[in-house]
Amino acid sequence: MRTLIYFLIKLTYYMFILFLGYKGFSLIFSAYEIEVVSKFYLQLSAGVTVIILSLVQIYAITFFAKINGYEDGQYYLLDKEKY
Repeated sequence: MRTLIYFLIKLTYYMFILFLGYKGFSLIFSAYEIEVVSKFYLQLSAGVTVIILSLVQIYAITFFAKINGYEDGQYYLLDKEKY
């Protein structure tokens, strides 16, 4: 799980660097362009945060389902009527 988080952080960093390189040095001198980059990076980091939180939530639910005696936590998520 920690490796996945590090990978997503590095991915957002490299995507941001590539986006800066694509737009060129005009980003440094133009306030409008910097605002566009900030919005892009904010949306990207928000999307990554949502993905991480959903993965953590699924992992936590399956973990507690296994603690409570269910053999397969994923099956518990799909069919609660069986239990």
